[in-house]
Amino acid sequence: DKLSPGDGAAYMFCQFGGGALAGMVYARFHAAGPNAGLTFTLKSGAGYGPNAAGVVELFFTFFLAYAVLACATTSSLPGRRTRQSFYKALVMGACVAAGGISAGRISGGAMNPAVSVGVTAANVAHNGWSE
Repeated sequence: DKLSPGDGAAYMFCQFGGGALAGMVYARFHAAGPNAGLTFTLKSGAGYGPNAAGVVELFFTFFLAYAVLACATTSSLPGRRTRQSFYKALVMGACVAAGGISAGRISGGAMNPAVSVGVTAANVAHNGWSE
C-alpha cells in the first residue's frame, strides 16, 4: 500500500500532462528557429504496424520500470561499507540497451510514455494530425 490507486492515476496524469506541455513548449520554441519546418514523429518501423510498436513499447517500458524499482528499493548487503552498487547500474543500463537494441527497429525504443506523448504533441503542433 505504498501507492494508492488515486495517487497512481494522478502520477500518470501528471506524467502525460507534463510530456504534452513539454512537447508544446518545444514546438513553440522550435517554430521560431531556423529549422521551423523540420520536425520528427514517432512511427513504427518498416514492416511493423502501430500495434506491434505499442506492444513492444509496453513490454520494454514495463521491463525497465521493473528493473529500476527492483534495484532502487533493495537494501545494501550487510557488511558492505557503502550503499552504492555498480550491479544496480549495470542492471538498469542493460535494460535500456536491450530495449533500445530490440525495440529500436520496431518502435524507435522510446521506453517512456511521457516522452512519446511529448514528441507526438510537438509533431501535432507542427503538422496537425496529418502524419
